Amino acid sequence: MQSPIELSDVPLVGVSYPPLRWEGHWDLRDEGFILANIYQGVQVQFVGDGPPRLRGGPLPTDFMLSHVNFYWGNETGSIHSIEKHFFGMEAHMVHYKRRYGSYVNATKEQDGIAIVAVFFTASQKNNMGMATLVAGLSGIRNPGSSIPLYGDAMMWLKNFNYIDHYYSYAGSHPHPPCNEIVTYIVMENPSIIGIKQIRDFQKVRTSEGPLIQNRRPVQPRNGRQIFYCNYSRADEISTLPVIVFTSIQIFIFVFK
Repeated sequence: MQSPIELSDVPLVGVSYPPLRWEGHWDLRDEGFILANIYQGVQVQFVGDGPPRLRGGPLPTDFMLSHVNFYWGNETGSIHSIEKHFFGMEAHMVHYKRRYGSYVNATKEQDGIAIVAVFFTASQKNNMGMATLVAGLSGIRNPGSSIPLYGDAMMWLKNFNYIDHYYSYAGSHPHPPCNEIVTYIVMENPSIIGIKQIRDFQKVRTSEGPLIQNRRPVQPRNGRQIFYCNYSRADEISTLPVIVFTSIQIFIFVFK
């Protein structure tokens, strides 16, 4: 069950999950962050003790934020698509299950990883909330290089705190070894990213030259259920037949 996938070409399973609870994702961290060229892309690593925490939605327990990965192309750089539409860029907040103690340990478990994916629409206007991060890209042009970031480098994540509708499905890491251990939460509504800012990502290099795009092709769905949560449709959900899962207490209906 590989990722990414197309999210809207099949009937969806509507769910009413508990609210997502974010803790520390966009804080001004004294320890700062590490911005790194990891050969196949750009990664922000969270430094110090007390990593950000996420629970709720399809996650029955705490998941800790390890790092954020970025995927880009030209104006269609996202790896997931909605109704065949690709976005300018996609970022993945990669979390590990707290009980496993670390990201490395969690990658050995079937339920170890949760990824929150967010989209960015390519725009003539820059995303000023990402200015600190984008400015740092000039310092990691060479593969394997890294620099520290401080201050408001990750404040742009706060934009996604208010999104109350998203897709969720079981999939894989979108890069080798593509372990099928990931619970995806894919936010439906995008932020923006400046076309000029995308060009700065494209100046990051691999051993073969500038990394113009690092998208993985869309993978077959293979009969997987795709869940859709939309709190703004709560009235509609409550009027339809439901199945109650007492362990997590989610309510399910199917719509096209």
